[in-house]
Parts: sequence; structure tokens; C-alpha cells
Amino acid sequence: MKQIPIGIDIGASEVKFAVCERDFIRRLVTEPVPEDLVKGGKIVSTAAMASFLKETAAKYKITGRRCAIIIPDSLSFTRKLIMPAMTTEQLSINLPYEFRDYLGQDKNKYVYDYTVIGMSRDEDGKPLQMELMASAAEKSTINEYKQMLLQAGFKLVLAAPEKFAYSALIRNYERKYPENRGRENCIIDLGHSAIRVHIYMGAVYEATRVIDIGGAAIDAAIADAMNVDEHMARVYKLSNFNNCLDMEVCKAVYRTIAVEIMRAINFYDYNNPGSKLEMAYLCGGGTRNRQFLKQIKEYVKLELRLIENIMPAAPDLNELAALCPAAVGITQQ
Repeated sequence: MKQIPIGIDIGASEVKFAVCERDFIRRLVTEPVPEDLVKGGKIVSTAAMASFLKETAAKYKITGRRCAIIIPDSLSFTRKLIMPAMTTEQLSINLPYEFRDYLGQDKNKYVYDYTVIGMSRDEDGKPLQMELMASAAEKSTINEYKQMLLQAGFKLVLAAPEKFAYSALIRNYERKYPENRGRENCIIDLGHSAIRVHIYMGAVYEATRVIDIGGAAIDAAIADAMNVDEHMARVYKLSNFNNCLDMEVCKAVYRTIAVEIMRAINFYDYNNPGSKLEMAYLCGGGTRNRQFLKQIKEYVKLELRLIENIMPAAPDLNELAALCPAAVGITQQ
């Protein structure tokens, strides 16, 4: 696929733009999402979001039309598949049947996409079996995103879940550093509405554990302790106003989240006795909170690094890199 220059990730609290070339990040942009425009991972008004995206692109002088966007897990299905080797045309016919247990008789209402993550061959090099990471989303959902982005001045080329974006980051990192190929990888997304712990075997997606508590819980703790609304509490959090991040109520939230992350990783280890998971990469808004990261390090007995370590080069952009990995990864398909 031709390089997609612009990646967009619409989160619960921020929208992220990445302007990329194959092995280089040119621009990274984050902008707070207007209050109540995204709820439960879903865009409340696509017209209002289109206007917001257009204004943000103009504000930061983001030019170009071709883009890729992250779609929420709640609006898509993702499966790892092993299928006989076949052509693209044959895959387009057979792929819907691989989702029949999820979609029932409504498979024609969905659009499907995939990434080839492995191929086994016979002694003569003839393809025998292919390993895929495939996704399905309703056609109506993709059309809504397409129209929204068109109104914002963009042309949608690809829409996929964040699992694909992280897989692409790992795959390109392994290509650059082959000695790391096949190693277990953990990506911990310290998000606003939830924490997501993703596990990959090499670049192959294995599992996700969603922890239904995130940065918003820290906002709520600050709001309650300092008698302000949650919008102002978030401002206080981002600037560490009056050292609010050191308050005991915040530390209690950090500990709760850190324990849940530890449990998620322990659960994976228990179900995979041969696991050799040694390292986790951190991303998301929570990476800006050093006190929070310190608490996670006390509970999670893995080597913890920021996700920028496996991302393309981003000179002078490192302070934003951990906030935008999905926006970057979705351009790297």
C-alpha cells in the first residue's frame, strides 16, 4: 500500500494527528476534544467532529488529504486467523465466513480488512498457509467516518482498530532491529476513560485486557479534593497545580490502576506458562504523570519503557510521541 501521510486517532479527551513518512515522523499534534463530543468511545455528533477536525488541521497547518483513522474497538471486531494460502480475490469471498460466529447472518452489512502477518511454505517455496489479523466493521460506520472526514477536508484511505496500528509499529521495529523479532511485547495504554493492556507475540496480536478506570478517575479525585469541576481538575492535573498529583487521593487512584495492570499481566502469564514477557511499552496521556508512572513501576515487574522506543524517528517531537502511537502506526500499514 502507498504510504498514507496522515494518521488520526480520536480519543476520549484528545484528538491526535500524525504526519508521517515511512521511517520518519514529520509532525505530531494533540488537541483537547470539546466536552461531551466523545462519549463511551463513540462520536456524539459527526458534524461537530468534522468541524473540530477541520479547525484543528487549519490551526496547525496540516496539509494533505489522504488519511487513515483509528476506529474504536466497540465499533469493530478483530480476529487472528490461519487460512489456506489464497489470492486477494479469494480472500474477499472467504473472509466474511470467518466472522460468522460474531456477525450471524448479517455479514453482508460489514466491510472487512486484513494484514498478512505470516506465511508458511513448502520445500519449493510454494505458499501453503497464511496467518492474518483481520477486522470487520459495519459499512454504515465506515461510511459515517468517510463522510465526516470528507467534511473536514480529508479523504479516508484506511480505517482500522488500534490493534493494527500497534502491530505495524512492532513489525517495522522488528524489520529495523531483526534481533528483536518474535519477542513478546506488551503495550500499556494509559488512557483517559480506560487502561488497555495489549499483548503481542512479535507483531502478532494475542490479547487485550481493558481496565475500566483511567485518567478521568484522577480528574474526579482532584475535583473532589479541591472543590472544582472535573474540567478544571484536568487543567490542574496537566499542570500539577499546587502539587495536586502528590495528594493522597491521587496516589490511591494510581495504586488501584497499578494493581489492575499487574493483575492483567499475571493473568496472561498464568494462562501462558511458557511466556517470556519481560518488557512493556507505555503510551497515552498517563505518561505525562511521573507520580503515576512511579506507582506503576512499583507494582508491574517488567522493564518499562515509553513507546517512542519502537516508533519511527521523531526529532524534537519526543514529548508528544507517547501520546500519538496509534495515529503514527495506522500510517505504517
